[in-house]
Amino acid sequence: VVVDFVVNEKGEVQNAFALRATHPAFEVAALEAVSSWKWEAGQKNGAAVRVHMQMPIKFTLNVSSQAAAITWDNDKAAAPAPAPWFNR
Repeated sequence: VVVDFVVNEKGEVQNAFALRATHPAFEVAALEAVSSWKWEAGQKNGAAVRVHMQMPIKFTLNVSSQAAAITWDNDKAAAPAPAPWFNR
């Protein structure tokens, strides 16, 4: 699932939606997870700003235990780039 969202000046997730998903059931879990996260606000010239982000969420299903795990790529989350249209 790829989740598209905005992190506001307080580090809160806003306007989260699933951009792509392999199954609708994964969308709900990914959106719930991302929406519960608290981020450090983006900075521009020393001031907190909103940042547009897209986060890939990978689900791993363990059929034998019927458990699921959610993972994400921390390298991609470390330095989000704002969309060029976002801070006009």
